[in-house]
Amino acid sequence: MSLRENKVEILAPAGSYDILMADFAAGADAVYLGGAMFGARAYANNLSQEELLRALDYAHLHDKKIYLTVNTLMKQQELEDRLLPYLEPFYKAGLSAVIVQDFGAFEAIKEAFPGLHIHASTQMTVTGAAGAKLLKEAGASRVVTARELNLAEIKAIHDNCDIEIESFIHGALCYCYSGQCLLSSFQGGRSGNRGRCAQPCRLMYTPQTSDMPRTKGKGLRGDENRQKDSNGSAYLLSPKDMCGLPVLPDIIEAGVYSLKIEGRMKNVNYAAGVTGIYRKYVDRYLEYGREGFKVEDSDINDLMDLYNRGAFTTGYYNNTKGREMISLKRPNHMGTKALKVLKNEGGRVLFEALEQIYPQDVFEIDKENSFSSGSAYAKGSRFTVNLPKKYRLEKGRVLYRMKNGELTRFVEKQYVGQTLKKKIDVHLTAACDRPLELTFTDTSTGAAVTQIGAEAQAAQKQPAKKERLAEIVTALGDTPFAAETVKVDLQGELFVPVSALKELKRNCAQALEKKILGQYYRELPKGAVEDRIAMSQDTQVYMDTKDASVAGSVENMQIQAVQQSQTRPVTVLVTTLRQAESVYPMADITDIYYDFRLFIREKDSRMMAEAVGKCKAAQKNPVLALPHILRGKDSQKGRQLMENWLAAGADTFLVRSLEQLGLLKELSRSAVIRVITDANLYTWNTRAEQFLLKTTGTQKNLRIIRTTMPLELTAQELAQTKNAVLPRELIVYTHLPLMVSEQCVKKTLGKCDGANGRMTMTGYRQQYQVQSVCDLCYSILYDDTVLDISKPEMLIDKAAPDSIRYEFIEETAEPDKVLTGRQNCEKTGRGHFELGVE
Repeated sequence: MSLRENKVEILAPAGSYDILMADFAAGADAVYLGGAMFGARAYANNLSQEELLRALDYAHLHDKKIYLTVNTLMKQQELEDRLLPYLEPFYKAGLSAVIVQDFGAFEAIKEAFPGLHIHASTQMTVTGAAGAKLLKEAGASRVVTARELNLAEIKAIHDNCDIEIESFIHGALCYCYSGQCLLSSFQGGRSGNRGRCAQPCRLMYTPQTSDMPRTKGKGLRGDENRQKDSNGSAYLLSPKDMCGLPVLPDIIEAGVYSLKIEGRMKNVNYAAGVTGIYRKYVDRYLEYGREGFKVEDSDINDLMDLYNRGAFTTGYYNNTKGREMISLKRPNHMGTKALKVLKNEGGRVLFEALEQIYPQDVFEIDKENSFSSGSAYAKGSRFTVNLPKKYRLEKGRVLYRMKNGELTRFVEKQYVGQTLKKKIDVHLTAACDRPLELTFTDTSTGAAVTQIGAEAQAAQKQPAKKERLAEIVTALGDTPFAAETVKVDLQGELFVPVSALKELKRNCAQALEKKILGQYYRELPKGAVEDRIAMSQDTQVYMDTKDASVAGSVENMQIQAVQQSQTRPVTVLVTTLRQAESVYPMADITDIYYDFRLFIREKDSRMMAEAVGKCKAAQKNPVLALPHILRGKDSQKGRQLMENWLAAGADTFLVRSLEQLGLLKELSRSAVIRVITDANLYTWNTRAEQFLLKTTGTQKNLRIIRTTMPLELTAQELAQTKNAVLPRELIVYTHLPLMVSEQCVKKTLGKCDGANGRMTMTGYRQQYQVQSVCDLCYSILYDDTVLDISKPEMLIDKAAPDSIRYEFIEETAEPDKVLTGRQNCEKTGRGHFELGVE
C-alpha cells in the first residue's frame, strides 16, 4: 500500500460558519464544531441549527466531513429531554460523527441513531489500549487520545486495538488531563466538564518555597510589558503551545489517522492559516515519505506569528515534560522578536528590523499599547518611528510582533471567504429535432445525472458553434460546481436556444446536487426519537441489567442490610497504615480503601497482605484505591499492583479510569473481581451506569458493585439518579482533587526529588496542595479546603446515597477523631452540593 492510499485526515477547528468555509478552503478533510448545546466550548461562536444544516450540505458536496461536539457531561433531565431532539435533524442531514464525553450520552446516541459514528472525546481520558478496547466494544469508531501520551503509547493502542486514532498535533495544551479538571469549576463555578472553563491554569500562582527559579531583568525579557515576578509568582500551570510539525512522520507512523488542530476559540486567520501549513506537509509526507520530508523555518515562523506562548514544544510525543514545556512568564500570544531599539531621542525611536517587516505588522509596546508599521523593511535595516515620549523604549529593548500583516493578507486572500467548487465533467449532446441532453459527472465519485431539454432544430441562419455551447454549459458560477472537462457532441448545423440551454444547465446542476446530498441523508421511523425519550424516562429499562449483574449477588448483602436497618454504610479512604489501624475497631465502617501508594513498590507485597488480613479480621472489606491516572507506559506496573492485591486475598478495587477497568476485565478471566467506580468516572445520569455495566457485562467474573456520585452536582440533582441500578456512594469528607497532571510544579521549579512529597501553592485568592506521585510520575492539585458535607444528615438525605465515604488525603489526618466528632477542620466548604454548576 502506498502512502497516498494510506491517507490521513487533517481535522481543523471551526468556531463559526465562516471559519468552517476557510478551513475547507485551506485543505482540511474534516472539521469539528459545536452547535447550540452540549459543546465543550460554550463561549465559541457556535453554529445555529440552520447554519449547521447548511454546513453539512456544503461539506458533503465537497467530500468533507463534520464532527459535532457533544462532549460535555449531561444532567439527568438534559439527557432525557433535550439530547436526542437536538441531534435528530443533524443525523437526518448526514452528520458524520459526534464527539462524546458523557457515558450516558454515548449509550443514548448509539441506540437512537444507527450508523452514526461515535468518537470518544479526549475528555474520556483514553491513556492505553485496554481502555480503547472497552470503547471499541461499546461501539466507538474512534478514540481521541489523551494529549499526554507519547508515540510508543499511541502505537501500542494502534497495534492492539482495531480502532481509529485521533490525536492533537497543534495548539494549546491543558495542564490537566482533559476530563479530570475541576479547578475552574470549584474556583469560580465554571465547569470545564460543561464547556465553560475559565482557564484558571493561565493565571499566576505562587509556590510557598524560596526555591522558585528567578529570571534576570524586570520580567520575562526585561520588558515593562511582560509580567514581573518579584514575588516569586509565575504562570506555573500554563503550558506552551505544541507544534507537531517536526515529528509529523513519527505521529502518522505511530498509527494516528486524524491529525487534530486545537482552536475552536481562535479566529479565522489562525484556524485556516495553521490548516494550510499542515496540509502542505501532510501532502509532502504522503508524496515523498520520510526521506523527502523537511520542515522549512519560514513555516515554523508563520505558525509562531499566528499564535504561540513562547516557542513551541512537540508536546508529550517525545516524553518531554517539565520547565521547558511551561510558559512561566506569559499565558497568551507571545508574538515574535521583530524590532530592537537603537536610539530614542524624545520619542523619535530608531529601530533595527530583526526580521522582515511588512506593512500593517503590529508591535506591542506594553499590555495596553501597540503600533503598526506603514512600510516594508528588510531584515537588518534601520528606520525611525515617532512615538509618544511616555513609552519606555530604552536602548536595547526588543519589541515583539503580535500580528504579521503579510501573513494575514495571504490567509485572507487564499482562504477566507473562498467557496469550494466541486469538479465535474460536462457532456452536451445536440441533434436535429431531438431533445438536448446534458450530463454532469462528479469527477471524484463518478456520480452522474442526465437531464433532457428543449429540442434542437436545424439552423436557418447562424448555426450554433461548439465553443459557444461549451462556454454556456460550463458557466457554473452560481452553482457548487466547476467544469474540469467539457465535451460537446454537435450533430449537424443546429439552432440551440440559449435560454433553454441555460435552464437545462440549472436543472442538471440541481439534480446532481440533490443526488450527491441524497447519498448522505438518513431516515428515522416516525416517532422514533420520542419513543427513545419515553424509554429513558422509564426506570424499568434498567431492570434486565440489574437482574444480571447486581441483584442477589454477594457483594450487595451490605446494601440489602442497609435497606433493612435504615442506616447507611460508612467507608473510609486512608493514605497511611496508621490511619487504617485507627478505624479497624470502628464497628460502623464497612470498607477501608487503601491508597495504592502504600503498596506500589515490589517490597510492599508483604505489608499489603498484612493490611488485607487485619482489615478482614476487623470484619471490613479491603478496597485498593487505584491511581488517578494510568498511562500505557505504566500498564504493567498497574497490572502487577492489581495481581498482588488479588494474591493477598482481596478482590475489590476503586477504579478511576477506563484503562484500569479494561485491565481488570482482562484479569477477571481468571479471578473474581469487584469494582467501585470513582467520582471521575462520571455518572451524571442513570444512562452512564448502564454504559459502565455493559462494558463489563460479558465478563461474569467482573462486577461493578457501586458507583461514586459526581462532585459537581447538587443534592437535588444527585437525587434525580436515585433510580439507578447500582448502589451509589457519596463522598462527604475529602480534599478535592482539582487537577491530575502529567506535569509537576516541583519539577517545573527544578526541585524534583522523587520523594512523593507535597508543596503549597497560592493563587486566585486560594491555597492548594500539590501532591507529587513520583512512583508513576504525575501530580495532583488538591484544594486546601476540606469538602465537608457529613453534617447535617438531613442534607445527605436529599442526595439519597446508599453509602457515604470519608477520604483522608493528608497523611497527618486522624480518621478516628474526625469520625467521632473529636476533631474539626478549620477550613471547610460544601463544594457544589448546594449551588452546583451551570
